[in-house]
Amino acid sequence: GLLVVLWLALQTNGFQNWAIRKIARHLSSDLGTPISIGHVDLRLFNKLDLKEVLILDRKKDTLLHAGSLLVNLNDWFFFKNKITLHYIGIENAGIYISRTDSVWNYDYLVDYFSSGGQKKSKSRIDLELKRVHLYQIHFIQKDGWRGEDQEMRIGKLELQADTFSLSNKKIRIRRLEIDKPYFSIAEYKGNRPDSLSPRQSRVRIKNDPDHLRWNPGHWSIAIDDLSLRKGNFRTIDPTSIPEDGYFDGLNIDFRPRFVHRFANLSEVVLEAIDGYDRAVKNATFPSDKESFD
Repeated sequence: GLLVVLWLALQTNGFQNWAIRKIARHLSSDLGTPISIGHVDLRLFNKLDLKEVLILDRKKDTLLHAGSLLVNLNDWFFFKNKITLHYIGIENAGIYISRTDSVWNYDYLVDYFSSGGQKKSKSRIDLELKRVHLYQIHFIQKDGWRGEDQEMRIGKLELQADTFSLSNKKIRIRRLEIDKPYFSIAEYKGNRPDSLSPRQSRVRIKNDPDHLRWNPGHWSIAIDDLSLRKGNFRTIDPTSIPEDGYFDGLNIDFRPRFVHRFANLSEVVLEAIDGYDRAVKNATFPSDKESFD
């Protein structure tokens, strides 16, 4: 009888919002920063809809805000080792990370969730993603320690994945459409002293097809259909003033006016890369015909 009452209570918006606000207050108390969620709707233990999510950092500045966060998972996901995200949608969201020394304003969250002495489980949760919808996303990173600021905005993003397995390091995206992407980067003198800057390695580089430098984790990532519309890329040097009519490599404002896809070459390129990789590993390339005497 008690389980039935609890089940019925979990289906009501009133109980769900009371529970999620209680959890938010508990996290706020532990973290020492305000966390608030305006409204929550949990349906059949596989759909979670959050409204007006707000997280502040230790200085009471906005770290994250999201007008809407909708997640659709596999049924009874908390009883399974494989979690499939059928759909994740985020709208009207902003993420603002910053630092003036070696500590980021979100490090307290990393420390909190990475500690606590949780018991290690033999079973591993395998997370898979199927579809992503983003609308009006704004990301700002101010790195006063290194002296580099980055800003990214996305008007709209639609992603459909055939395979998105983080545990297997394999991502195959069927379709990726991005509308009005914007990215800018500004470099300046940071607060980090030269004595703490990383030094370039003097180790001699060896060419080894089994240990590629550009992909040491052996990830496999492919996109069948990619579409970018009305994008903008900028580089900013605060110490210089660009002159009209002259190219300035330190202050670039690139806005492609028109891009047209005449053919889908992804399958041909992927097949060629796989063939090259097999030939090198099997020592069939280069053959005598492709070699100098």
